[in-house]
Amino acid sequence: MIHRDAVSYNSLISGLAQRGFSDRALELFKRMQIDCLEPDCVTIASLLSACADVGALHKGTQLHSLAIKAGMSSDIILEGSLLDLYVKCSDVQTAYEFFLTTETENVVLWNVMLVAYGQLDDLNESFHIFRQMHIEGMIPNQYTYPSILRTCTSVGALNLGEQIHTQVIKTGFHFNVYVCSVLIDMYAKHGELDTALKILSRLTEDDVVSWTAMIAGYAQHDLFSESLILFEEMQKRGIRSDNIGFSSAISACAGIQALNQGRQIHAQSCVSGCSDDLSVGNALVTLYARCGRIWEAYHAFEAIDAKDNISWNGLISGFAQSGYFEEALQVFNRMNKAGVEANLFTFGSAISAAANLAI
Repeated sequence: MIHRDAVSYNSLISGLAQRGFSDRALELFKRMQIDCLEPDCVTIASLLSACADVGALHKGTQLHSLAIKAGMSSDIILEGSLLDLYVKCSDVQTAYEFFLTTETENVVLWNVMLVAYGQLDDLNESFHIFRQMHIEGMIPNQYTYPSILRTCTSVGALNLGEQIHTQVIKTGFHFNVYVCSVLIDMYAKHGELDTALKILSRLTEDDVVSWTAMIAGYAQHDLFSESLILFEEMQKRGIRSDNIGFSSAISACAGIQALNQGRQIHAQSCVSGCSDDLSVGNALVTLYARCGRIWEAYHAFEAIDAKDNISWNGLISGFAQSGYFEEALQVFNRMNKAGVEANLFTFGSAISAAANLAI
């Protein structure tokens, strides 16, 4: 491009940012400044989103200052992008201070603050925002209820979640698939499986997130057969499982030592492209270890790229329980060298292995 004008820059920067090329968008903005060209409102919003994606808080605050100088800071799109920047960069205090200066009729901004406090598991502030919305006559949308319900789920506040569920019904959002999926997840994780199943049965469309939340709920509460029956029913309906569904079903197979069925689900996860997922890999380690296939568990463990605490614990306990005490301690040493923090479960397995070696 021989002649670069503001329109060209604005279009390119917005396009790059919207497609996830955040670093390239920010680099192009530097060139735009060198050419002494001014960005428009949409471009600044795109750049703020790019900063949020890469955690460039300092650059984002500079753009905020630029927007103020240009008289753009009260633009509704910019307000959302600025608030999103501070929330994603974990500067919730600045986010809240900025929120107080905005036009509070914008429900999107309220929802972003609900997400912000939800990420901190701060139910008090989340509920304060939620209650203030109602006081000021704000009409919630399909993203409002899931934000506060997820916080209730995370901190174990089922009673408050049930109260909000009542408001969901009153406002007509109990037919919304997205809202229902979060309700199912909340009730399932708190052991209210009958309530979760009733919500699932009332869905007017098939939703994989809702189904896998229910499958996971059964597995988490040791109702392994029910989890697998629902997994099969989901497949019969033609709903393609996600990583949560596969990992939960494999965990259920581990719970009842259904090795062959677990292998079949493992194969399905490979076909679906979910076998590289961490939760699926961890479930496979547990499955093969509990079914006495410790070396298959080892291979499943080695196939995991970003191993976490659960990965290491699964293999260490698997080796120890299978009588491979030396191997268990070797994996424990590898875990320490990898810088992964051990917990009580880890130490229990390692101590058991060491004690058996000493006999």
